[in-house]
Amino acid sequence: MLVPQPEKWSHEAIVARSNMRPVRREKLNRAANSGENPGFDFLQECWNDYPAKADCDQEVGGEVSAVGFCGGG
Repeated sequence: MLVPQPEKWSHEAIVARSNMRPVRREKLNRAANSGENPGFDFLQECWNDYPAKADCDQEVGGEVSAVGFCGGG
């Protein structure tokens, strides 16, 4: 079971993650265009910050399967 992290949802933390998304998107685009592997740690960082996953995590109290699908829309 994941332990909720209130500091993850502070205004400052949300702004910091939002500011990193374009940087991550650019790195993913470069990797896709060049065929390079961005690395597991980077991909996991992207997944952990994925907004739809965050919504799903909040809905089910942080208990989301690593391979599950939130089924948003």
